[in-house]
Amino acid sequence: EGYMDVLALQQAGYGNAVASLGTALTREQAQLLRRYTQRIIICYDSDPAGVKATLRAGAILTDVGLRVEVLRLTAAKDPDEYIKKFGREDFQKILKTTLTYIEFKYHTLLEELPVRTIPEKAEVIARISPDILKVTSPAEREGYERFLSLELGLSLEAVQREIAGVEEKKTKYR
Repeated sequence: EGYMDVLALQQAGYGNAVASLGTALTREQAQLLRRYTQRIIICYDSDPAGVKATLRAGAILTDVGLRVEVLRLTAAKDPDEYIKKFGREDFQKILKTTLTYIEFKYHTLLEELPVRTIPEKAEVIARISPDILKVTSPAEREGYERFLSLELGLSLEAVQREIAGVEEKKTKYR
């Protein structure tokens, strides 16, 4: 199935498309990819298994220092179907709508844990903090903190303190 997506993408002019073939992406493969690029766009199937695979692959790829973005297809289940249905030009347009891995993870968390209460907001921050703590760029990290602040209706300082608390626990129990 994944090889059909790669074939469709390559025929549409995306010569650097690769398939991880299932959820079997390994750290070694991620390190190999890092030799050739700094940025990866994950475009797995849009079903629950694809979302789970995206979260797993995103964690592995960010761990090796890659900039990871996610393309969510809503009008088709995979790139092959999308290109057949809408064509290369439309696919090129939706490539501009990628989310960062952290934004994707945030939206995925909200689907399984709708945020209605203040403790639930704190839980979302706690669950996404490990990913934000891996971000080495101070500007990018603050961007994610501001994103959470706006999305959750909390002050930037509160979000930063919550993330700092997760970092303290992490270093304390090492």
